[in-house]
Amino acid sequence: MRFRGLDLNLLIALDALLRFKNVTRAAERLCLSQSAMSGALARLREHFNDPLISKAGRKMLLSPFAAEIAPALHELLQRTETLVATRGTFDPATADRCFSLIGSDYTATFFLPILLQQLAAQAPHVSVSIEEHNQNTFDQFNRGEIEMLIVPEQFAFERHPKQPLYQDKYVCVVWTGNRSVGRQLTLENYKNLPHVVRYARPHQQKTLDTFHLETMGIERRATVVCPAFTLVPLFVVGTDRIATIQERIAKLYVRTMPLRILKPPVPFPSMHWVLQWHQHQTTDPGLRWFREAVLSAALHMRNRTLPSQISDLSPRMPLAVDARS
Repeated sequence: MRFRGLDLNLLIALDALLRFKNVTRAAERLCLSQSAMSGALARLREHFNDPLISKAGRKMLLSPFAAEIAPALHELLQRTETLVATRGTFDPATADRCFSLIGSDYTATFFLPILLQQLAAQAPHVSVSIEEHNQNTFDQFNRGEIEMLIVPEQFAFERHPKQPLYQDKYVCVVWTGNRSVGRQLTLENYKNLPHVVRYARPHQQKTLDTFHLETMGIERRATVVCPAFTLVPLFVVGTDRIATIQERIAKLYVRTMPLRILKPPVPFPSMHWVLQWHQHQTTDPGLRWFREAVLSAALHMRNRTLPSQISDLSPRMPLAVDARS
């Protein structure tokens, strides 16, 4: 279809070109040959009378015009995709759909098993793709490529809607044989003793405890840096190391490991986790149903002391969502 002399299919190619700044990667994204994408770029350049992207050394750079239209173009295509994909109703008992969700290993340990058990009972043909909690996936969510995000409220996007899920707080854990720490953990202990921390590499979201300590000007002596929240307590046992972790993780580990839970000597803010979805997907009946499923699972988790027994669930979820309601 042509609109004012432009084949509208070329807008999809233009969006990929402006995003990747690379003809080959844009072609791979759209399952086109490189020559077909090069041809699309040539036609776009002719229509807009602008180079759009050009080489500068080893890099490809957007022209000023292309940089200006890129956000509006991507948003237009997102709105169009949502409109085209929307159906009047969504029936979880028969639907065959994959939902994408970003969650940390903390969320995967304490919350997602509850949600996934509910989904298995109510929507046997629905699948869930759980994405890693890092800056790359956050960018994908912001572009509308991943549908939902579970994140501490402090790190949530301002422009996308959100709903509260659950809360947690930070505590410290030490080995029961650690003679350097008494009944209370002092600020001097906290600064001088070695720490186990979850890393926050450049491509990952910074952890809330790290972010807060940096704002207070407190630097931990991190001697062990590991890739997951749930690994942190393992590297405290048998050493003088200490760790600052979520209370849910601490309570789970002290059941089976020689660890003590102590109050941190510095005030940490509570962690308020929220569910976010893309602003253009609010009316999608399938995603509305999935959001209600997530909120239902969060309510169930909040009503339990510890999420250690998943088998006692009695899921109560909506059977269908109508887009016209």
